[in-house]
Amino acid sequence: MRAATYLFTALMFFASPVLADTQQLLQLIDYVGADYSDAVIDGDIVNQAEYDEMLDFSAGITQHLADLPDHSVKAGLIDNAQL
Repeated sequence: MRAATYLFTALMFFASPVLADTQQLLQLIDYVGADYSDAVIDGDIVNQAEYDEMLDFSAGITQHLADLPDHSVKAGLIDNAQL
């Protein structure tokens, strides 16, 4: 959850033309964060289908971040997305 908070805070620094893409990115982050507890308990995968879906969404998050304009926090965002 720490990474999601960092991502959310850092994304607020990007310029407004990116806001539509940023909103979709934040929705993906929120979805993965909210559903993680349904797929993983105590470090064990308990719902493989849900976990696989989160992996797909996580790849989308990483791609969205890579597509954002250059900014001083961009590399940190991408690093946190891959945790």
